[in-house]
Amino acid sequence: MRISELTEELEPAFWKHVSQDPLDYCFFILDLRRRREKTQVFLALEKQEICGLMLIYDNEIVQLRGAPESYPSLLSKLGKSKVQITAPMSSKQVLTSLYPAATLQENLMLMRLEKLNKPIKMTRGIKNLEPDASAEIASLMQRTNPVWWGEITSSDVGKSFGDSFWLGIRKAGSLVAVGEARSLEVGGHVVIAATDEGFRNKGYATSIVSELVRRLLKTAKVVLIFVLEGNLAAVHAYEKVGFSPYRCYFVLRT
Repeated sequence: MRISELTEELEPAFWKHVSQDPLDYCFFILDLRRRREKTQVFLALEKQEICGLMLIYDNEIVQLRGAPESYPSLLSKLGKSKVQITAPMSSKQVLTSLYPAATLQENLMLMRLEKLNKPIKMTRGIKNLEPDASAEIASLMQRTNPVWWGEITSSDVGKSFGDSFWLGIRKAGSLVAVGEARSLEVGGHVVIAATDEGFRNKGYATSIVSELVRRLLKTAKVVLIFVLEGNLAAVHAYEKVGFSPYRCYFVLRT
């Protein structure tokens, strides 16, 4: 097995490979096309055939695909000890043996939706959010999921408005539910959906996600969303909108 960084010579084979399942390789496609200066890709090659791939975004976010037996060799190219790795579920044993002191281990589900099969009764009061709401959005995200979003800042949220749009619901002037979406080369992507704990089970998440999907489907043929497999309430809400499970991944933080 040979490990090679993606070169101009290897790019045709790479693009042919990822185009076979664009949803599975959505971040490979997105990051290389939109954020190439922050992205590295390594290929595991057997007789010039791609058997494994690793994407490193911004030195911290790692995506692995292909044969799990190629992952130790690919991961040897990492230059940083603190990263978040997402890989197929079949890699769980390999990754946990490589990183026994991992600070986080989760199962992540990718869900997809091609069209809205039936209209969803949505909560009134969904509003477009502008960059001046960035601090409120960051605070809500930190409260709703401190493990995943505990370190997000208003600056991070503000920058996302460059290629995303945000929707929110306010009660008594306070932001209680938000959603973010963007268009990707492979389709629409619902990036974030979050509801304050005291306002759950009121249909707010379902309503916001439904409106995000409605807008995305004006130009996209498919919409994707990622959700923690154990978050059954969120999975149920997304299924009500029309999403169905597509693929599952194992996520590990070193």
